[in-house]
Amino acid sequence: MADIIELDPQCDPAAVTQLLADMLGLLRSEMAFYLSTLDDEGYPDTRAILNLRYVKMYPGLVPLFAGHDHDMMLLFTTNASSTKFRQLEKDPRASIYVCRSNEFHGLRFLGEVEIVRDQAFREQVWQPGWEQYYPGGPRSEDYVVMRMVPAYRQVLPRPALPRVAPALAGSRTVSEDFPARQGGFLLAKVHQLSGRVFARMLREAGIEELNPAQGRIMFALWQGDGIPISELATRTQLEKSTLTSMLDRLEAAGFVIREPDPADRRRILIRRTEKDRAWRARHEEVSARMIACYYAGLKEDEIDAFEATLARILENLMAAS
Repeated sequence: MADIIELDPQCDPAAVTQLLADMLGLLRSEMAFYLSTLDDEGYPDTRAILNLRYVKMYPGLVPLFAGHDHDMMLLFTTNASSTKFRQLEKDPRASIYVCRSNEFHGLRFLGEVEIVRDQAFREQVWQPGWEQYYPGGPRSEDYVVMRMVPAYRQVLPRPALPRVAPALAGSRTVSEDFPARQGGFLLAKVHQLSGRVFARMLREAGIEELNPAQGRIMFALWQGDGIPISELATRTQLEKSTLTSMLDRLEAAGFVIREPDPADRRRILIRRTEKDRAWRARHEEVSARMIACYYAGLKEDEIDAFEATLARILENLMAAS
């Protein structure tokens, strides 16, 4: 496949230079892009992926992309247990689409995605707070860095908005009923930044044995000890394969033990240890600081309304999952 940029037939050739500048600007200003891979039956499988070129979220990665304006190299990370990793390992062909939907223009890439094996490069990509996604850190096998240097790039123009057909005059559109909202973006940003802040608070308190993701498991055990791994997976919303490897590390560090269920010795229960009980008090102090950081400047009724709204959003997402 030739390394070319194809302009849409509607695009004014005189605007090529400006359009390319716009597209580079778009790559640096959009939080996510859409990655399409091929599933086992050959159908496209599309999902949103965090865009590591997004300057506001990843300013530290700007030097990593230096010299790649021409080839528009793209990077993303995933878990080795993910569906997209399995699909790309089987067939590296993929499509990536970056767009500003409210302006109806974007950039489409086609090419092959490669797995980055160079450990120094993997560590350059690594970001603070990613322990919650990859508990083993930048050297773990579950942390995968993937790269596409597009072989084909298509610039899509900003077309004129279509006229409304007379039969539809007066009807409401989807955009009128659901105007552009930033809730998903803000939640993602809060999730990322809170992970960074909490990890820093733990380090400042001298709590460095466990990362935030492992703390999440311990928090679930604080709500009820001596439970099977299936129940712990439900409480933490972690895949069993991921949870098992994290429990191995927690057990090796002396925070949990596995023991047979007295009622059914075929079933294994997860229990806390005395080491965790001593650690919990220090962790709860940091958690209290984190809560104060979350809600600084908010009134009680604002906090209640916020948490009630989040609970409803969670219910919506659980119903759709």
